[in-house]
Amino acid sequence: MRRGPASKGPGTPGGQTPGTPGTGTPGTPGIPAGQTPGTPGQGSGGLAATGAGDVLSAGVPLAGGLLLAGAVLYRRARSAA
Repeated sequence: MRRGPASKGPGTPGGQTPGTPGTGTPGTPGIPAGQTPGTPGQGSGGLAATGAGDVLSAGVPLAGGLLLAGAVLYRRARSAA
């Protein structure tokens, strides 16, 4: 971007000057009841249930059936040739 000789910089946004920051102390963040800061909650310690076991239990019989069907088609093609 090329600037002309009259352009000296971005200036102030909206033609206004920013105000002064507030005075006082900031508040403390809320802490959940029963927990102290820096300690995690009490979990079960196990892994999350993703549902991948359902796919695996259906996939094994399906793969076996496809393998058996392929063997039958192979034997039929070999005997016909």
